[in-house]
Amino acid sequence: MPDSKTNWTLFVPIYNLVIDSDMGGKLTIERVTFVSSDKIPKIRRLKEPVFTKTRVYACIKTKRSADDTLSREFHRIQEAVYLLASSQFHREPRRRFLFGSPDATSQADEYLIIENNGQGGTSNHHRTHPFEPYRLNKEWKFYLKRHFFFDLIKIMNQDIKVDSKWRHTIRQAAILAGQSQFTTKIWESFLYNMIAIESLLVDFEDRSTRTKDVMTNRFVAIFGWLTNERLEEWKEKFYRLCDLRNKFVHTGNIRGIIDKDVIDTDTILANLLRNICRLTEFFNSKRDIIELSKRLEARRILGMEPSDRPQGISYSSRTISELERKRLWWQ
Repeated sequence: MPDSKTNWTLFVPIYNLVIDSDMGGKLTIERVTFVSSDKIPKIRRLKEPVFTKTRVYACIKTKRSADDTLSREFHRIQEAVYLLASSQFHREPRRRFLFGSPDATSQADEYLIIENNGQGGTSNHHRTHPFEPYRLNKEWKFYLKRHFFFDLIKIMNQDIKVDSKWRHTIRQAAILAGQSQFTTKIWESFLYNMIAIESLLVDFEDRSTRTKDVMTNRFVAIFGWLTNERLEEWKEKFYRLCDLRNKFVHTGNIRGIIDKDVIDTDTILANLLRNICRLTEFFNSKRDIIELSKRLEARRILGMEPSDRPQGISYSSRTISELERKRLWWQ
């Protein structure tokens, strides 16, 4: 029986996003290409943009029958939106530029309050994100020079080769970073970050070991030089974060999660992604991180100098000002 499926291209409007001409008007992430609307007329059989209120489309090629659903294609586009959103992650300051479908770009705090036995009342319509669009241009590209985003995209597009399972893990961690950046809740940002950190550091085989110990040891294996290999200084931070995560997951208790916890998890996740995506010759799979952790732990126990940590590892952190704290969108 002949294949009834044919080749199609799906165009989805992406609101609140601009790709300037100095970026070539497009950006490809895996199978999805974000393309400026002024390039659409150049596409065969489409004379002019169908959508008039957006300057960017997400395009994806697919093989399908005319009556097939488009759920898989829309899902891939949404994931590409989150991957692009990860380019905002751990930047100065933590500020959201929402983009995507209309429901993702129109979030606002709306309410009406009236005095039951009087004449008082007021309504509010306050947007929870900046009005200006997220703009991709040469300045944006330069600003991301030391960010993980462009190395991440090379891995996703397989221009940089890593273990396939590891590529999937990195991809999911970056998607979670994008979701963390978009969410309107402090506890959601914290949870997305913690899930991503755990996915990069903890293996299924570690289920019989305390997660907080595994995460601490493996993070120190990579970044221990920051505190001269003193494990206790990292334990305090990771134990607090893991305890907050466990309270939330197991009891629904979100009390105690503060802005500093989100900034701490931002920093941990961003540095993991930065070094994992940049130093793929050392971190080609999760097993590489596990083996490094085991070697350095053995040397630490024996009182030996850690001599086999990969060269070129870097770490960046930032402090949050009181002014920024007051402006944080999840306050």
